[in-house]
Amino acid sequence: MTKKTITLYTFLVAVPLTAFLIWPFGNISSWFADWNLYGVYKTFFSWVGDKATLEKIPQPLIDKLDKYYDNNLKDTRFSYTGKFKDLAMTDCYNVYFGDKKMTDAIKNNTMNETQTRWLLHELAHTEQCYKINGRKNYAKMWFKQMISSIKPPYTSDLVKKIHDKMPMETQAESKKEAVWQELKKSSAK
Repeated sequence: MTKKTITLYTFLVAVPLTAFLIWPFGNISSWFADWNLYGVYKTFFSWVGDKATLEKIPQPLIDKLDKYYDNNLKDTRFSYTGKFKDLAMTDCYNVYFGDKKMTDAIKNNTMNETQTRWLLHELAHTEQCYKINGRKNYAKMWFKQMISSIKPPYTSDLVKKIHDKMPMETQAESKKEAVWQELKKSSAK
């Protein structure tokens, strides 16, 4: 991970953690903390998506993958963003990749196995957003899972460990693997 990426993740961990520590008092403060966290989420993705050009997934790829996802992949968009390197972030139905080669491979439908599996993982997040009824619920779920994943000891690679332990991430990994196995079966025929 680059220093910029670590700073980015640190921000995403520190802000919600602080909000939960500051607002521990009943329903009103819980509502305010949720609202405040959603504001942070929207602001963050406004920054991520600034100057990004969202594009539709190519139709041949939709035709191949749509049957594996409950949401309609025609509603999903993707883009390259220069805000981070070598990772992706999914904001409900918008997927931002910090890898230009990845977005070019999606556009040209020339993804290798690693790229395909990466896209499958991010598409699983778009399905999660659909199943939880939209962006605000998705953001709240993301913050709550991230906070519940923070466990000592606190090491230099804590941020990646937090991310990887989140139920949303483990579910996306499982979905990616299931779709990948189905794709391998169908291409072997």
